[in-house]
Amino acid sequence: AGRPIVYIDESGFATDMARTHGHGPGGKRCLGRHDRRAAGRANVIGALVAGLLPTTLPCDFNIDGDIVHARVSGERIPKPPPGAVPVMDNAGFHKRRHTQKAISDARHILQYLPPISNHSSDRMNGYKINRDRA
Repeated sequence: AGRPIVYIDESGFATDMARTHGHGPGGKRCLGRHDRRAAGRANVIGALVAGLLPTTLPCDFNIDGDIVHARVSGERIPKPPPGAVPVMDNAGFHKRRHTQKAISDARHILQYLPPISNHSSDRMNGYKINRDRA
């Protein structure tokens, strides 16, 4: 009890995705142009601590297990606060052994979000079980 909870996650989108729908004025057809040869991706990895985003790492490359490891071990951006409880989703690259070891070596208690379920009671029961371990 009393440990800071740090939610770590990443997100991204393709900047070259053409929109298939749009809104035109007053029922008129929506016309536009799109450069179909454009390519790119925008990604960000961040940590949410006490409702704030103290650190984010925007990047133009895909986020993988090496980037997540660098994030939690403080190689590229600041480490979580001492004694924190890092919480991540169940992405496979979040569960690499060297990342888990770096977190435990820093005396943090790693938690994973419960698996996704269509029943909210299942999600809340999984959350309560994980929360009680921290």
